[in-house]
Amino acid sequence: MSHFRWVKSAGAFGMAALALRPDDVLYVPLPLYHSSALAVAWSAAASTGAALALRRRFSVSAFWEDVRRFHATSFVYIGELCRYLLNQPPRADDRCHTVRKIVGNGCAPTSGGSSRCGSASTRSTSSTGRPRATSRSSTC
Repeated sequence: MSHFRWVKSAGAFGMAALALRPDDVLYVPLPLYHSSALAVAWSAAASTGAALALRRRFSVSAFWEDVRRFHATSFVYIGELCRYLLNQPPRADDRCHTVRKIVGNGCAPTSGGSSRCGSASTRSTSSTGRPRATSRSSTC
């Protein structure tokens, strides 16, 4: 990957799509050999001074516990990760987290996500890389 592409990725995801700040924590439930983890998440955190919280491999059952433990304010997803999360049985603490924004690709729009998980503001990208944003309210 060229230096220009790293810088472009850092600006597009870290500064524009996620608008990360030094007090943010970007949760990465993917191994760093995955391009979304390295090119999107690492470059976004490195360019903005945000912390990067890593998990060796994705765990649907531990995802929200990790998010709460790390005080994550955003996360990176791939494919159907969001659908896997929504397919878990509902829990009383589903809305108790600090996530404000997400970024990723390959996940089809799913109904019920905002009412169940309720982030204050989320931003994801479509498979074309264009930002797609929605506002949500949290009651936790």
